[in-house]
Amino acid sequence: MSALGVTLSECARQLALQFDWKRGERREVRILDGIAKRRAVVDSPAAAAAFACRQPRGAGVYVTMNGLGDGATDRYAADIDVPIRTRFAIDLDPVRPSGTPATDAQVDTARALSTEVVRFLMVHGWPMPVRMDSGNGVHAYWRCALDTTSSLPRRLLQALAQRFDAPEVNIDRTVHNPARIMRAAGCWNCKGEATADAPHRVACVTDAGDADAPALLDADFARTLAVLGAREVRSMGAARPAGIVASGLRLDVDAWLARHGIAHRGAQPWRCQDGEGTRWVLDACPFDSAHDRGEACVTQLSSGAVVFKCHHNSCAPHDWRDLRERMDGPRLDVLAMFKDRHGRTLRHKLEMTDGE
Repeated sequence: MSALGVTLSECARQLALQFDWKRGERREVRILDGIAKRRAVVDSPAAAAAFACRQPRGAGVYVTMNGLGDGATDRYAADIDVPIRTRFAIDLDPVRPSGTPATDAQVDTARALSTEVVRFLMVHGWPMPVRMDSGNGVHAYWRCALDTTSSLPRRLLQALAQRFDAPEVNIDRTVHNPARIMRAAGCWNCKGEATADAPHRVACVTDAGDADAPALLDADFARTLAVLGAREVRSMGAARPAGIVASGLRLDVDAWLARHGIAHRGAQPWRCQDGEGTRWVLDACPFDSAHDRGEACVTQLSSGAVVFKCHHNSCAPHDWRDLRERMDGPRLDVLAMFKDRHGRTLRHKLEMTDGE
């Protein structure tokens, strides 16, 4: 049986709606089947549907949310391969054990919260989005025109999550990066073992949205953030993902991973915003061993800075500093050791200016 849950033509139609995908725009279709991955770069929804049709039912079919440039033909798509963001997404997931399908009641709760979030955004000037049942939750998609370096999508997802997250359903804070892959409409979502109360479902577009609405711009995101009263909290770990670089040293990531017994799939070249870096895809996330399909990775940038990320929403708060402290123990906070003539530490002074 095929990964498609609808006909080829219907899958292509839904993919075109989901991603506002025009013929000639290149996107990566990525197949997750256990720990195995397969991929293809295609230039139309019809080609993506045809590739998905050749995959077995049970394989997860994902597509890059934004179009790709001329690169990314012989490796997985990276953020640097996206010339401009043309899609912004909100993904609402029921809270449940990792790797399990959602119950019908949980999906209904996600739909109800998505309606509340969409209504809030429309009241504040946003158009009707394309809405999709992902099989276990709900996606909403808007057209946009944003630079790939913009932090506005990430900040808005954080602000919306702070306002709307409920014990039963969360907004996924991790779906903001330009090369983000999203579950493909028209394909089966067979995550976990199906039960009578929590069956496998087909991801499908449920609302085509406002096709004539103009693309959202920086000003729309900034205005909505202002309404939410959001203030970005600077993460010391994220701002300086590898403080060792400041001292002129460069961490031997291979040796560090080996020392702590963190299994991975080997060091691979990786295109970063600052040039050529290296990425290690981990066999399992150190914070949740159920995340074992390549979601967690460690990246060393060209500068030598190191970044850790797991693409599951539950692991979104964890960065490289958290991983190092988990493995090496708490690190000495040098900024807290020095005081000025008023008795204020450098850490205190930095935090005082954090929001300026």
